[in-house]
Amino acid sequence: MKIINKTGKVVGIGSLTLLPDGSGELPVSFGNNPIIADMVRNGELAFDTEDVKVQADAEAAKAAKRQEEALAAAVKAAEEAQKKDDAPAAESAATTVNVVNVAPSAVPAKKGKKAAATED
Repeated sequence: MKIINKTGKVVGIGSLTLLPDGSGELPVSFGNNPIIADMVRNGELAFDTEDVKVQADAEAAKAAKRQEEALAAAVKAAEEAQKKDDAPAAESAATTVNVVNVAPSAVPAKKGKKAAATED
């Protein structure tokens, strides 16, 4: 990950030396270093936002691909169950497809016996 020195001083990170306003590739071994994190919070160092955006885009693409694969597997299971004329399995696979496409906030909360009794 690319890091930028925002101070007026030379900063050394492992084998990387950053001149003022200089940038360089942060060594992998320093990725979770608490001192680097403090320097970023204090504004002394900054991560290259374009590099961070590229990583976030790649992670989002991977997540979308995993979701597509899960959806394809559920559709395939539904088709196979339908071929076998197995209604319970087809219904289960269809439910799986719906669950994959539903956001967690869109799923209605289950009502307990007390809540159902007080509503009547």
